[in-house]
Formats: sequence, C-alpha cells, structure tokens
Amino acid sequence: MTRPLHVAFVWHMHQPYYKDDLENVFLLPWVRLRCAKDYYKMPALLDEYPAIKQTFNLVPALVDQINDYVGGGVTDVYLDLCRRPVSELSAEERAFVARWMTESSQIRRVRQYPRYLELVRKREQFGPGGANELARLFSEAELRDLQVWFNLSWIGPEVVERNPEIGAPIAKGRDFEEADKAPIFRVQFEQIAKVLPKLPLTWTKERVAFGDTGSDAATHVPVLIHPNPLEPRFCVVLNSGHSFHEDAFQGTNALLYPRLGDYALLQLAPGGTKRGRRDPRCQRQPPDHG
Repeated sequence: MTRPLHVAFVWHMHQPYYKDDLENVFLLPWVRLRCAKDYYKMPALLDEYPAIKQTFNLVPALVDQINDYVGGGVTDVYLDLCRRPVSELSAEERAFVARWMTESSQIRRVRQYPRYLELVRKREQFGPGGANELARLFSEAELRDLQVWFNLSWIGPEVVERNPEIGAPIAKGRDFEEADKAPIFRVQFEQIAKVLPKLPLTWTKERVAFGDTGSDAATHVPVLIHPNPLEPRFCVVLNSGHSFHEDAFQGTNALLYPRLGDYALLQLAPGGTKRGRRDPRCQRQPPDHG
C-alpha cells in the first residue's frame, strides 16, 4: 500500500540584528534590500493561487528591524552614502562605495544590467588595491551610476512594471543624475511597509492577534504548534526560533532552520499554567487543557 507524500513548503526569512542601537543606524542594508526584492513579493504571489498553502517564517530580529525602517528615524550606512551627492563624499567614503557596492559579477541580478556588470567587472579587474587607489578607481559619473544600480538592482521586475519612475532609470541605464535616486528609495520603503501586513500575526505592546482574533499582549504570547505524531488530537509547542543569547550566534547560519507548525496563542495564567487557543483557521481543534 502506498501512502501519499505530504510536502510542506516553508520559506524561512531571517536576518541578523544589524542595528547599532547606540548610534541608531543599521550597519548593513540587507533588511531594506531584501524587503524591496523578496519579503513582500513572495507571499503576495500566493494571492493569485489561493489553493496553494505555504509557510513564511520571519524571525523576531527581522520583524524588529522592519518596524524600525517603517517607523522612520533610522537609516543604514549604505543608504546614507547613496543619498549623498558623489561630490560630497570623502576619499574614504568613495572607496567604501567602490568596494562594497560592487557585488559579484557572478550574481544573476548583477549580470542582467549591463552598466552594473560593467562597473562590477572594472572593480574586479582592479584587484586587491589599497583604499587610496580604490577611491580613485571610478569617476564621479561612475560612482553615481554605482549608487543607483546597487539599489535599483534589488527592486523586482514586477515592481518596476507598476512604477514608471523606476522603469525610466532602467531604460536610461547610465549617466544618472542626483534626482534619479529619490524614486528608487521611495519605492524601496513602500515595499518595506507592505511586508508585515501580509503576515497573519500582528503583535504590538497592547495586542497580539491572528487575523481579527486577538488577545491582551501582556498576558498572551504566540507560539508555533504541531500535531503530536503519537497522538494527533493533541499538539506540542515548538521552539520557533533562537533566543538572543551569545551562544545562539556562535554556530553556522545553517542551524537557523525553520520549525514547522500552526500558530497558537497561549494565555499566561498565575502559577505558570497555560491555556492554548489555535488559529481558528486551522482544521483541528484540540481540547482545552487549561
């Protein structure tokens, strides 16, 4: 007798905590850029295929940083350098742009744009030079093009199709002006603001909820649960991610894998007892063990 194969599609979206809390600035741009390219687009695609069920798991460190970007008042080092006119950059800052905003020529996202690929290959052919030489590698026009393409290449084609302001610089390709930058950053932040509303879970200081069903955040916490393989009528609570402890980050990123399961709310009762309630959209309804 053959049994059906049950396949779960799980997309685990995690980013380390990049923010320097003392300076209120992100040291790396990957939360911003990944939100612009993937973190909204992927779950949004499922709107066109309602019969397909997939799981998107965002770790708390990523959610915190998305909220920081959406709330405003915070930026990242790369964004600051790209917003500034090239003529105002110091030699050290020009070297930073030349080194860290030229990604690998083997990346498909780089290869699909001829001007970006041209600039990346120029830096790769330059080899391991010092900061002073690297600062002089690109002209002002080339550095401005690099500022634009480093950000523009992270915006997906489906977003470009809906935004003529983004399509225009792609068609232009090179010799950008300072005014060409602003629409790119605007679209990036629009994409960031769309990510968390796509999640079934909303969690603020006052309320935690799945869809329209919510509870007091002071006395409830969301967890991931899964049917007990030995007794499917009951569920077990899964550890859905890493805690913020030093030893959690000493290993490889390969250990940061997602845990499968449905969502549930746990009510924290006096004496340490807990009562659970599953997402009402789940099929099985386990008994109340409060």
